[in-house]
Amino acid sequence: MQITLVVALFVVMLLGVGILELVARNTDISKLLIRKIGHVGLCLVIIGASFFINQKFFILIGVICAILDISTRKLELICLKDFKKNSYGELLYMLGVGLAGLVCDIESFRISLLVLGFADSMACIVGTQIKSKKIILNKTIAGSLSFFVISFFIIYGFTKLPILSLYVSVVATMTEMISPYGSDNLFLPIVVGTLLTNII
Repeated sequence: MQITLVVALFVVMLLGVGILELVARNTDISKLLIRKIGHVGLCLVIIGASFFINQKFFILIGVICAILDISTRKLELICLKDFKKNSYGELLYMLGVGLAGLVCDIESFRISLLVLGFADSMACIVGTQIKSKKIILNKTIAGSLSFFVISFFIIYGFTKLPILSLYVSVVATMTEMISPYGSDNLFLPIVVGTLLTNII
């Protein structure tokens, strides 16, 4: 039963990527925006799947997705990827989700995915659209501030613990700031999920 659900999840994920790829190839919508829509959408799909699939299966899913990403990267099959940008965010995304599934309790896992999906995506969009001073590794004050605010409200919305929410949001923001080459996709769900596990 679990394997059937995992296969169904893969089908949904591949369909989603296919639709976004078609949109990217046939419209003038910014590829960055399309990528971030995919980023959020995938997190929501995984959260939904986590109600049916044992979260430990996400490490298997992460490894398979990493292999697929390496293949498409080498062949340059997907136009949504920015091959000129030295980033491995797509490769590390599902590995981060999978590892978080291994080390976090289920509620912390879901919260960490919301932070990864919404706060990280908004930080990128705000950081590129609003001119502000760069802090480190091309991260801007506006982007980092938006990440902090959104992650705080996500965490507080679930925990109702303001001090904990503030602490985890600060650590998550620092993690996002100092993670080069898209590695925040690997570290964020693990850091956020681990800090919240067995506390909420």
